[in-house]
Amino acid sequence: MSLLLVVGQAQFALQYMYKGLFWVFLPHGLIMVNDIMAYFCGMALGKRLIKRPLYHLSPNKTWEGFIGALICTLLFAFFTSPYLVGPGLEWMFCPYDQPHCQRMDAFVPRNYEVPKFILDLPVKQWVVIPKQVHLLPLQIHAIILALFASLVAPFGGFLASAIKRAYQAKDFSGIFPGHGGFMDRVDCQFMMCTFTYVYLKTFVYPRSAWATN
Repeated sequence: MSLLLVVGQAQFALQYMYKGLFWVFLPHGLIMVNDIMAYFCGMALGKRLIKRPLYHLSPNKTWEGFIGALICTLLFAFFTSPYLVGPGLEWMFCPYDQPHCQRMDAFVPRNYEVPKFILDLPVKQWVVIPKQVHLLPLQIHAIILALFASLVAPFGGFLASAIKRAYQAKDFSGIFPGHGGFMDRVDCQFMMCTFTYVYLKTFVYPRSAWATN
């Protein structure tokens, strides 16, 4: 388990780190945003709308925190990602050995047709829905990464909670008092490493480009 969680994930992270620091800042930043917003949303609304706990091994985790963090993480990913690859930030998206590279397709804006089911929503009297939107493909990728960071990656934290309960331990260590120890800060990050590597290699970078760097 130690080899899989530490050595394996570190290898995945190194693979996409070489493609550009953006792929480190955004996915792993989304995990931190989700964690922070889950705390604040849970503190503000926890157990006021849904009384049932989210996870019985962690009774402090609430559905309000989980859903609120999902919404906040999606918004953060969509609106923040273009600023991370703006003018003068080539060092964020260029490979380490090509500091002045040409922007790949994911970082070049294009027009997208708005799906028909959105155009048909009964909100036309309040909101004007355009037929086309001008977006970076990167923003679509960011949404998918945010969905994983919000819906799947937190289960890394649930697994960590189960391990602690099995050994009747409150925290993994005392490095970060009140936070469950160092492991509680990186448990979800490990899952994000694997997903980011597989997603980039499958849907973002062509196989030939991945092999050459």
